[in-house]
Order: sequence, then structure tokens, then C-alpha cells
Amino acid sequence: MRTLLLRSLVCSRLLLAGLLLAVAAPRAQSWDPRPSEKLEALAPFVGSWRGEGRMIEPGGVETPWTSHSTYRWALNGHFLQEDFTITMQGLSTPMVIRSYVGWDREHSRYVAVTVRSEGVAALNEVHLLGSGEMLTVQTHHLQGVPYQERARVVVDGDVMKMRIDMLLHEGDSLQVIDGVMKRCEDAFDGDWDTPTWMGAQPTAPMAKLARMAGSYVTKGEMAMAPGAPMTEIAGADRWDMVFGGTVMQCRTEGQAGGGGGATYECYAYWAWDAHRRRLRNVYVDNMGMVGAMDGWWHQDKLVSTMAGLSMGTPTTQRFVIHVDADGVTTGCEGHTAMGLMEPFLSFRMKFEKQK
Repeated sequence: MRTLLLRSLVCSRLLLAGLLLAVAAPRAQSWDPRPSEKLEALAPFVGSWRGEGRMIEPGGVETPWTSHSTYRWALNGHFLQEDFTITMQGLSTPMVIRSYVGWDREHSRYVAVTVRSEGVAALNEVHLLGSGEMLTVQTHHLQGVPYQERARVVVDGDVMKMRIDMLLHEGDSLQVIDGVMKRCEDAFDGDWDTPTWMGAQPTAPMAKLARMAGSYVTKGEMAMAPGAPMTEIAGADRWDMVFGGTVMQCRTEGQAGGGGGATYECYAYWAWDAHRRRLRNVYVDNMGMVGAMDGWWHQDKLVSTMAGLSMGTPTTQRFVIHVDADGVTTGCEGHTAMGLMEPFLSFRMKFEKQK
């Protein structure tokens, strides 16, 4: 039950590495690089907070908890990065959360990319009801059964209040989390080495991803339309297994057109989606883009797909990651279908692992 309740506390492309460059770099000429004015409503959260409260189980049992969190602007100010840790009384291992809250221009909404030490990576819609007032309503699953969560966080000066209610498969809604956080001076910078929450273990697909961890130099090329000339791209990637191997964190830096321009930066996270039975990749970058892809291992290759809008145009993409016998990434290619265009090879990349 504690795992169920603590999932509520998330109010707040691995396009493996350089893959996001295939989508992001060409947009640079038409994409507004400035952070959206919509982000001003998040300003009251900025700073560090220490809190305490109670978790209330359906039977009425209450468990005290303490928390420590820090909110700071990241990725050229396009996202509010949250690092959060909570410790339940009686448990030696805390839950650790990293979130990026920002404005999704493609869909005109606030979203949060979140990873948790129980081995979860998610992209969720959030609602700002006013400056410093955040609401999320989400559907989760426990052993295949859905339940609803409503979380509301309000900042009033130096005090942050949080309340979370849940609607299970039967009965009335229940208040399960009640807490107050106050501003503090010391920051929490996250802890990727923390053990997994409640003993979560890496799945077989995540174990295969772990073989790919390391630092890579990447070189490749991309095209924007069928028959268009290829543009050179290059980058440097770092992939690390975190939270006991239940999440892979990927950091990409790169440039297009042979370098000399602005540096592109992206953070992407892979985890296993137990309900949908596939890998889930969520990502944010320093151009303000945010999104998610699904992934599967197929004939020892990692296949990732997405379907949605890209610059307002219906778009479908597929990326195929190639690995050698030791699990080291050697290269990848991507195909894109946009609007009424014919599908075309939009991306290919070579990976060189660094020793």
C-alpha cells in the first residue's frame, strides 16, 4: 500500500543520445528560443524546502514522513527542475524523484517529465490554477486495476502545502497525503545512487539497456524532407544506469552543420512501463521541447516509435538502434513521415564508445 500511496507524490528521446538532434536541430531556425511567459506561474516554487506530514492509509493508519526538495531553473530556463526526496518513518530507504516542469508549446499545456527511484519514467499533464498553485489528476494502475489520483500543491510565500486524494476502484475518495514544507537554505541536488524504492528490480529489457551504458562520440547526418540533402550532425553522449538499474539517464550535447552554432543539450530517461509492457522514454531539451517515445527490443535491436504533432504537422517516426555482441551501440537510423510527405530516411548516426 505504501508504494501505491507514494506514487501520489509526483505532483510536482534515450532517443538514445544524439537522436533528438534529428528532430531538434532543424527546428532551430523557426523555434522561438526564449522560455515561454507561461513559466512565470512556476516562479513561487523556486528555492529549497524541508517538509513533514503524514500518509493516511485507507484503514486509518498514519505514517509520518519528512522531505527535502529543491526547485531551480534548468535547460536555458525552459524547465523548472525539481529534486525531491521523501523518507517514511520505519523505512531506511527514501524515495527520490527528479522532475522537469515546463510549457509544452506543441500542445499548449503544462507538463512534467518525471523519473522516480521505483523505476518509473513518465510524462504527465499538470495544471497551474494560479501563480504557485499546481494541480495534477492522473490515472495509475495497481496489479492491473486503475485508480485516480488528485494532487494539489500551493505555495504561499515561504510555506508550501500539499494534499493528495485518491479514488480507488470502489468507495469514496480518500485523503492519503497531507504535508507542509517550509523554505530552507540547504539544497537537495538529487541522489542517482539511491537504492530502488521498495526493492524494485530491473526488468530484462532494462538489463539489456544497461549493457549500452557509457560515453560515446557521435557523428551522422540528417535530412528534413524526401530527397533533401543531408546535413552533418555531431555530438557527445553519456548514458548511465541509475536508481539501481531501473532507469537509464542519457545526456546529449551536440551541434548541426559542422559545429560553430549553439550547443544542443538534452536529458532523456528510459524505464519499463509495467502496465503497457514496453520501454518508455521521456525527454526534455534546452530548446523547450518535451516528449515521449515507446521502445521495444526486436531481434536484438532497440526500436523506438512516436506518433503525434511536430511543429503542428502530423508526424510518425521510427528509430532503430544497432548494438554489437557486447551490447555496445554502433549506430542507428531513423525514418520520418510528416503530413502528406512520403516516408523518408531522416537520420543516421555512428557511435564510437569511449574507453
